[in-house]
Amino acid sequence: MKDEEKTIYLLVLVLVLLLGVAAGGAVEPPEQPLVNLFLFDTGIKDALNEITLQTGINIIPDSTVSGGLSRPICRTFRWSKPCA
Repeated sequence: MKDEEKTIYLLVLVLVLLLGVAAGGAVEPPEQPLVNLFLFDTGIKDALNEITLQTGINIIPDSTVSGGLSRPICRTFRWSKPCA
């Protein structure tokens, strides 16, 4: 990227931040996604994939994750990102 382009991007970023502060102060964090699950006789990786599809948060199990769900699960809950 050229120096001119970097300068323009930086100026636009600063302008957007200043307009955001002037328009109403701090920006509120987005609401946590609502997850609806009804699972029965499902593999755990499929269950994690369903949560990923509903939340947009990638859950990547490693090779040690295995097994399944043998009891019905019907649940609605708010998904929050784990602490880093």
